[in-house]
Amino acid sequence: MEDIKRVSDEDLNRPGPGSSTDERAAEELGMTVDELVRIMDTWMKHAGENARERVRRRKERLANAQRTVVE
Repeated sequence: MEDIKRVSDEDLNRPGPGSSTDERAAEELGMTVDELVRIMDTWMKHAGENARERVRRRKERLANAQRTVVE
């Protein structure tokens, strides 16, 4: 793993999958960047589902007879 202080500005600012962060994390975990990105994509999918469910439940708790207009 290259010393972070020697990494170019371009590499430090490279966005998205395959970034310097992804490369360093994958190397430390002993996997390829593609494997790490696949794991992160799967995690984000489930995190999004959880977040949507939290919002749905919050709205459900806030909806009551005084605040909800029923037509």
